[in-house]
Amino acid sequence: DDIVTILLNHGADVNFVFKPNCSPLHLAVFCGHSDIIKLLLARGADFNKLNYDNQRPVDLAVFLGHLESAQIFFQ
Repeated sequence: DDIVTILLNHGADVNFVFKPNCSPLHLAVFCGHSDIIKLLLARGADFNKLNYDNQRPVDLAVFLGHLESAQIFFQ
């Protein structure tokens, strides 16, 4: 998460969308990086943004069985 913090501190867009319609928050959820999920949310990441499968990040977490990641969205 240190690299993510550095990038955000230097102006990286927390809601940047890259192909295929995936956000940094979706990627953090996909990889199960709870600390990065918390960091992105604290920096204003859009938790309602849909990916290519019309899934919000929390939907993706549940689909993948990343329950710890999913719980973060309800704290």
